[in-house]
Amino acid sequence: MLYFKCRFAKEWGSPRSFVFKGVIQMDFKSIAKRIENEIQSTVEREGVELLGVELVTEGGRKILRVYIDSEIGISLKDCERVSKAIDPILERTDIIEGRYFLEVSSPGIERPLFKKKDYDRFAGEKIKITTCSPIEGRKNFTGKIKLTKEDSVLIETNEGEFEISFDNINKAKLIPKEFEEMPQKRRKGKRE
Repeated sequence: MLYFKCRFAKEWGSPRSFVFKGVIQMDFKSIAKRIENEIQSTVEREGVELLGVELVTEGGRKILRVYIDSEIGISLKDCERVSKAIDPILERTDIIEGRYFLEVSSPGIERPLFKKKDYDRFAGEKIKITTCSPIEGRKNFTGKIKLTKEDSVLIETNEGEFEISFDNINKAKLIPKEFEEMPQKRRKGKRE
């Protein structure tokens, strides 16, 4: 489920420039964390769990994604209700300067992982991690969660084990079992 809403504010700077309490050029991860802290209790009052928040640029547009979940799943009405509840907070705090789009959605089949408890919950599952800084010359890792520590996750890949600090994780998501079993995409023009 996805509830999409466009938010407008005064345009300012380049697509990656923000004003946040007088500081210019804060990274997206810090801004998303601040927003998460601001909206956490409001989302919980709506009867759902706040899984996480991400701020991304796609197609030249800033998108604020708020992921919610509950034991019985998420409906479009839940997404709409949460969007309306957090909108005044986002307006009042004015954390994101400029035009952006607000999306409130369920985690979907490729569930994003945000917190240590997410990695604990899905121990043994296959995930894809993109890091902020390279580890052994690479930023993309696909493997199974072997172990979570207080500040890192150990994943087992085809190339070996890698311990990745939570602070170095840019994005992480589950790879559903259904996707693991799917054949690789055929090359254009090639027949099997």
